[in-house]
Amino acid sequence: DDSSGNGNHGIQNGGVDFSGNDRFGNANHAAIFDGSNDFININDHPSLQFDSLSVSAWIKLSDFGCCQPGIVSKHNASPNYGWGLSSHPADSTVLGFYSTDGSSLVGGYHYGDSQIELGEWHHIVWSYANSEFTLYLDRDVIANYTGASAPLNNNLADMLIGHVWGGEYFNGYIDDVSIYR
Repeated sequence: DDSSGNGNHGIQNGGVDFSGNDRFGNANHAAIFDGSNDFININDHPSLQFDSLSVSAWIKLSDFGCCQPGIVSKHNASPNYGWGLSSHPADSTVLGFYSTDGSSLVGGYHYGDSQIELGEWHHIVWSYANSEFTLYLDRDVIANYTGASAPLNNNLADMLIGHVWGGEYFNGYIDDVSIYR
């Protein structure tokens, strides 16, 4: 549920299970994604249009999987605008981000050089402000890119948790997703 007061409540798709233990061991506080078709869809809303933002989440991978499983994204196919926070297409233990302006990637994909441990909780934060993208893993900067223009592309796509357009589905736990403007 959305605690911002904007009514951006997610819609469960594919059988997301909300019975997971969170990082504190509290039962029924984390979403479990099976890696095959589970995701949460948040309908587009004016409050989800950003000039700058920070995305924060706690994640725990259950399986390494493959093919760029998504964590949080706001991207649609036509026109090809959007952004996403996901893992590397060839190695799901490496986190990264991208943004596209409709015709090309803005600065490309950027991946960290740190690997996340299977079955361990990790805090991730991805931020954009003043033409600078920064990705943090457990408080450490793991990827940075400066120089992008119009990176968030204020598109009309829905926001997805556990999936990224054109990528695979997350296999593990996601908890406490927060978006800051």
